[in-house]
Amino acid sequence: MILSSSTLNLFQVNHTPVGASLVCSSVSSDPTHNQDYIQISENEAFPTSYVLDNLRRVGPYLFNNQYSSDSCLHIEDSLNNEAHFWLHDFYFAQDCQLLYRLLCRFPRRSSISNELEMTVEKRVEVEQDQQRMVRHIYIKVPSIVGFEEILRWIYTRDDEQWLSTFDEENFETIMQNVAFLRLGHEAYYVLAQFYENL
Repeated sequence: MILSSSTLNLFQVNHTPVGASLVCSSVSSDPTHNQDYIQISENEAFPTSYVLDNLRRVGPYLFNNQYSSDSCLHIEDSLNNEAHFWLHDFYFAQDCQLLYRLLCRFPRRSSISNELEMTVEKRVEVEQDQQRMVRHIYIKVPSIVGFEEILRWIYTRDDEQWLSTFDEENFETIMQNVAFLRLGHEAYYVLAQFYENL
């Protein structure tokens, strides 16, 4: 089953799940904390943390998996180094609006996402590939050095694994890529762990 984040609406619910039941009932219309839960029906929602934890558990299996994705991100840096990755939009919905906007077929519009889209040089092509439509998204990035490891970290949130790929030579390019992708404070926390030990 291929999930699509464009079908997920976020809402606050009134109480947390109890026992084996992971579904919360009694959805509130209060949008002030709309990222705490993902609505799955008119009256039910999953805690966002539960969904993300489970996505991260299967992240190693889904990362760069061409069989489970219909979007291929092609990156190129200023030295004409190239790489490509099979990605899933729902992994980026909270952590990387830039990639989410590029990968999601029906993203919501916002002033921030419009600004992100205008600052990134991109090209999108759609082709028929093995009985399915595949989107190929091409973007320029600061460097391909460390880019795969950043994407893997977004999928798995394995801080130690990502930290093990840092060294004094690649740290600056990793920071440039994190800034380019506009990742959140969790990524900067991992960067700070390495920087403090230099």
